[in-house]
Amino acid sequence: MLGQCEIDGKILIDIGNYDSAVDQPIAEPLGQAIQREHPKVRLVKTLNSVSAHLMVEPGNLQQRHSVFIASNDEPAKREVAKLLESFGWQDIIDLGDLGNCRAMEQLIPLWMSLERKFGGPQFNLAVVRG
Repeated sequence: MLGQCEIDGKILIDIGNYDSAVDQPIAEPLGQAIQREHPKVRLVKTLNSVSAHLMVEPGNLQQRHSVFIASNDEPAKREVAKLLESFGWQDIIDLGDLGNCRAMEQLIPLWMSLERKFGGPQFNLAVVRG
């Protein structure tokens, strides 16, 4: 049926980022834009600041490192957190609702600078708590 989305009611994990090479700030974070366009999707933003080889194998780094998660759908967020744990993630930081997508996506210019500095993506960020 035209206009009906086959992903309505399903969990969608948003790992995407805006183009950090563009000088102009974006008006709306990608995660929020996806949710606005697909309001019946159970959107969870995570893994956007992690290189692909670490997403499902965080143990490729010998030290504990962090992954962030945000969603307006608490049950979906819990389900995705369990999935992340099954991959081996130990430090899953719940940032709350999708209003935090902007902060998550703004890590990318830093991530890109670090990748250039280190000559590749064999790193991640860790949040150290005191």
